Amino acid sequence: MVIDPDINPLSFPILEHLDASPSLLHALQSVSAAHQHFFDPSQMARCLEERGIAIQLVQREIANPPKDVFPVFLTVLMLGLSTAWIEGPVTQFGLQHLYGARALVDIMLADSSLPEDNPSVFSFTIGAYLYWDMATAFLVPSSEQAPIDNVDLFLGVLQTGSDYHPIGGYCTEVYYHLSSVGRYCRRVCDTGLRNVEEENHLENMLIGWKPEGDNEALVTIGEAFKIHGLINLAISKRHALLADPSDMDDILSTQHIDPTLLMATILTPPPGSSTEFKTEEDPSVREEKIRKLAVQEITTPNGVTYTQPLGIFINNEWVAAASGEEITVISPIDESQITKVHAGGTDDIDIAVKAARAALKGPWAGFSGTDRGKLMLKLADLAEQHTKTLASIDTWNNGKRFSSACGDVGELTDVLRYYAGFADKIHGQVIDTTNKKFAYTSREPLGVCGQIIPWNYPLGMAGWKIAPALAAGNTVVLKPAEQTPLSVLLLATLIQEAGFPPGVINVVNGFGRVAGAALAAHEDVDKIAFTGSTQTGREIMRLASATLKNITLETGGKSPAIIFDDAELEQAVKWCHYGVMANQGQICTATSRILVHESIHDKFVDLFIQEVQKTSKVGDPFSPETFQGPQVNKAQFDRVLAYIASGKEEGAECKFGGQLYSSATGKGYFVEPTVFTGVKDHMKIYREEIFGPCVAISSFSTEFEAIDRANDSFYGLGAALFTRDITRAHALAKKIESGTVWINSSNDSDYRIPFGGVKQSGIGRELGEAGIAAYTNIKAVHVNMGNRL
Repeated sequence: MVIDPDINPLSFPILEHLDASPSLLHALQSVSAAHQHFFDPSQMARCLEERGIAIQLVQREIANPPKDVFPVFLTVLMLGLSTAWIEGPVTQFGLQHLYGARALVDIMLADSSLPEDNPSVFSFTIGAYLYWDMATAFLVPSSEQAPIDNVDLFLGVLQTGSDYHPIGGYCTEVYYHLSSVGRYCRRVCDTGLRNVEEENHLENMLIGWKPEGDNEALVTIGEAFKIHGLINLAISKRHALLADPSDMDDILSTQHIDPTLLMATILTPPPGSSTEFKTEEDPSVREEKIRKLAVQEITTPNGVTYTQPLGIFINNEWVAAASGEEITVISPIDESQITKVHAGGTDDIDIAVKAARAALKGPWAGFSGTDRGKLMLKLADLAEQHTKTLASIDTWNNGKRFSSACGDVGELTDVLRYYAGFADKIHGQVIDTTNKKFAYTSREPLGVCGQIIPWNYPLGMAGWKIAPALAAGNTVVLKPAEQTPLSVLLLATLIQEAGFPPGVINVVNGFGRVAGAALAAHEDVDKIAFTGSTQTGREIMRLASATLKNITLETGGKSPAIIFDDAELEQAVKWCHYGVMANQGQICTATSRILVHESIHDKFVDLFIQEVQKTSKVGDPFSPETFQGPQVNKAQFDRVLAYIASGKEEGAECKFGGQLYSSATGKGYFVEPTVFTGVKDHMKIYREEIFGPCVAISSFSTEFEAIDRANDSFYGLGAALFTRDITRAHALAKKIESGTVWINSSNDSDYRIPFGGVKQSGIGRELGEAGIAAYTNIKAVHVNMGNRL
């Protein structure tokens, strides 16, 4: 079938290569005609008519997989654009088409049968990416979720390093500006390091460019390209650490997506849409697919065989992600794929929140504190019984040494038991006022709690979050880190086994920028508790502020350790080594900047290096001799090495380590424990959180200098003081600006003691009695005992 050029405003050489049915080509022709009339109000009726024809024609194709996804993509993309432009603000129906088109492009890039040597195919595919990106950047307000994805997609385009041509041949100097922005964004995402001067130059360059020409439509598109570049530049500035470059592999490897099922999903309009059609998959077929994808028999490297859930845990059931997307789980030990788990999105979060709300109003509301405590104790017992399995999973998935992973399970069970004891001891008070008023308070659950946990302590952080929430009578939607979801998913099976009612605890895997953002922004979530980077914490706070949610944030840190000349030196060395090198340095409270009195500085450095050589054995985390395993993933590995390179470039002296560590297999994300001396306060390794086995040591001469330099940071999570003078220790503890101060120890955490930060290290407190307060509201009741008006 030949496309009539008179009603097809866009000329594609690719069309001659298509192997598609007449219906699809007819649909393409119809939607092209609709596309032609976007900007002509007098032709709106024809545009709507052509769009309706295209929808019906594409609908016919759903029953059989298309031979070629190119015309399907083109049709769906244009349907999305036309819907968005015609109906004003982007509608859900329009966004469905836009996101569907993006997924189809992913399929194209992953299709090994694509003729790579055909410039038309390559140009079309890359152009389609840019066109989709332009559409979302132009049509979706920057406050909405969609543009956050754009930086990844745009970087995926520029990663090819090849020229590309926007659809329709509209290629001006804005392409070069966008290329510069893209290269910069890519570098920021790879290293986490920003260059403010370059950002300002790129921003001014884009602002100064203005599209010209007689074609109003093309000028509008040019402006959209410009907006797109500015949005992505802003995103890279605000979310330098939010986008994980390893996600690019997921974007470019989507062979598992079934175009037929995808089309059935994206062409189903929302309830109430004027376009009445829907496609239903045979329930038995869908059930079988979910059953096959829900679990997998896995054997860990240390020989533990278990059944790994792969789906999303909602209402005590394992379900597939609505989008069909998956997360590839990689072991940092040897870079091998462990498995794939479902990646929940906005729809899955919404379902989970509704389940949690129903449980809150349902049977869970009738549980006494004692009953809640019993369930928590049962869960702790089950987790303890599965210690070896849970620890093996985290060692394999996270890279931490096995003994540390066992300790994390212990942290989980201890916290559960601690708060189980609190569950029936949460009470208010009677307040004496006058003899004509009886007043009292009660503590009530907040409601539905969204909880987002990090990858460095998956099980420990899960315990910190869910235990006080459950003890206080709340319900939970928990999002594990996308890098380390496996142990938390297995914990969900134990939640079910312990007997918690459906909907009380829901676990939704997913990428932070999608599932995490949806959870933080959801209007029916009463509280958000987040542990992670400061950059992401700011975004969580912004999203939660729309509904004034109760929030607890535990974010980044750059904790100081101060070693005075009267310190017990050998103990100070051991504690400081543990405080920065444990868990591969991936500790939010890591005492990674050490200030040593000048009179003992050299001796301290010598002893510290000896301790590193003796203790920090790098290697297989399953080996009992190993102290330090790999960094959690490639992005973190690259980040740590970039900071080490920065320290050398800025003039610090690398006294030990400073390189990647070559494992026996030549694989894995291993970094040598690294010690810098001669560090100045302006250096990045002194000021910025590295989150790796890297320490910066500097000297001081006076007590005032030590405290002043320790406090010269926008972080304030932890600090350590080493001195035999206990009077001085107490006095200085008051002067240190941090949520926790350790005296003669470091990173000596305890679940019975409140934990949290000041400044940009967080808001609120977890653990201890403060943990209960964080998950309850105080209600005041006034009883009139005789006052009359």
